[in-house]
Amino acid sequence: WLTKKHIPTIDPALKEQLTMYHLLYGFDELTLGEWVVQAYDFSAQEVSLKELQRLILTKQQYKKTSQPENVATTVKSETKAPVPTLTNAALQLITEAKSIPPMKYLEALKQEKGGYVSKQETWLLQELVSRSGLSNSVINVLINYVLVIKGHSSLTANYVNTIANEWAQKKVSTPEEAVEHIRKISSKATQTANKPKQTYATNRRNVRREKLPDWVNQPKEEKKISSEKKEEIERRFKEYFAKKEGDS
Repeated sequence: WLTKKHIPTIDPALKEQLTMYHLLYGFDELTLGEWVVQAYDFSAQEVSLKELQRLILTKQQYKKTSQPENVATTVKSETKAPVPTLTNAALQLITEAKSIPPMKYLEALKQEKGGYVSKQETWLLQELVSRSGLSNSVINVLINYVLVIKGHSSLTANYVNTIANEWAQKKVSTPEEAVEHIRKISSKATQTANKPKQTYATNRRNVRREKLPDWVNQPKEEKKISSEKKEEIERRFKEYFAKKEGDS
């Protein structure tokens, strides 16, 4: 088709870019081909990747998003794999994750939450599709995990890339494995939260206490001297000092 439009070849960089757009948005070959023609510089005999990117982002910005019906908004207490043991909500999430391109899935979730897809999120999804090695269906489960289960308002690069790297390193390759992984880490987090914490007061009870004298807790009261006794003591002092003066 492109040959008929006088575009004889597609270089590796362009092919990689078109593959990414196909996976991310679900565009078919003819749709992508039309944008390639629009981005083709006939004087330079090449396709401008920047212009192609601009065209697609512009088309997406003004295109009314068709929201998939019944997009899963939660994953409730999934049980262990295999799939038949999963809850209906988990099964619905897995089905949608397999059938909807990541960008469409993100747009649908954002619409349900009353938000919109930012440019940063668009670049982030392109990066995930191009570099993470995760399948589209796993990326969709990741999106659901961040926006729905964790309740974030947007996808942030640091947080999403951390999760994507962990899942890639753990060889999470299917949405079923992704759901099971989420179930395990959620269960572990719940157990940690419910584990009783050793308090300072508890620690104090374990410290050996030295036996203290009774007077620390119950100090002895000073005995008061009666007025008669006091006068007697003063009289004796006067007699003693008078005698000392006589001797001198």
